[in-house]
Amino acid sequence: MKKNVRSNSPRYYTNLKLLQLAVITSLKKRKTNQSKQEVIYKKDKSNGILATLRFRRKLALTKIVKLNNKYYSTPTVPGFPSKAFDYSFQNGGLNFNSAGTLLKKQIDSLFLAITDKCVLNCRHCYEKQNINKETKVELEYWKSVINLFQEKGTSIIILTGGEPLYDFNRTLELLRYGNKNLSDFHLHTSGMTITKDKAKDLKAAGLAAAAVGLDH
Repeated sequence: MKKNVRSNSPRYYTNLKLLQLAVITSLKKRKTNQSKQEVIYKKDKSNGILATLRFRRKLALTKIVKLNNKYYSTPTVPGFPSKAFDYSFQNGGLNFNSAGTLLKKQIDSLFLAITDKCVLNCRHCYEKQNINKETKVELEYWKSVINLFQEKGTSIIILTGGEPLYDFNRTLELLRYGNKNLSDFHLHTSGMTITKDKAKDLKAAGLAAAAVGLDH
């Protein structure tokens, strides 16, 4: 008897499914657009399907996840299929072997430390010297930063801190503001103060993923 799988339950794929999806993404672009974005992807043999799969294997990226009808291959590439994925593709976002060249104009990730508030005192924290300094950056400024980097081409915009959940309303507003057709939005958090209702609000605002630190 076949088990029912909830639509929001993640499913994991390896091996042949990775190859299949790599082929699908390539053929999709070849059929729908014969212009700039195909040239960017096809110009350099080091960015072909097999070369990309070999590169992923070196980084131990041997799985993809399907969640809410989208496939996620790495934390630096938007879910597929989506307009954000297409936008990344157009700028050479899948040309992993050509970083730093004109064949890869896409900015993989942008971290925005939207607050310095945090009650923890983690030894490993790279923002330790800036925590709770009450440095105030206006919300409109953060919006202008998001606009700028989305125009430049940024695959993933990550809201972090401090602890972004301590400034929950600001976090929600920035999530709602960002253009989800250009980037996926992630959250880096300790998980402090999270509730089921807050999780629902974050998802409704457009959050694609959250990384929760468990290392202190």
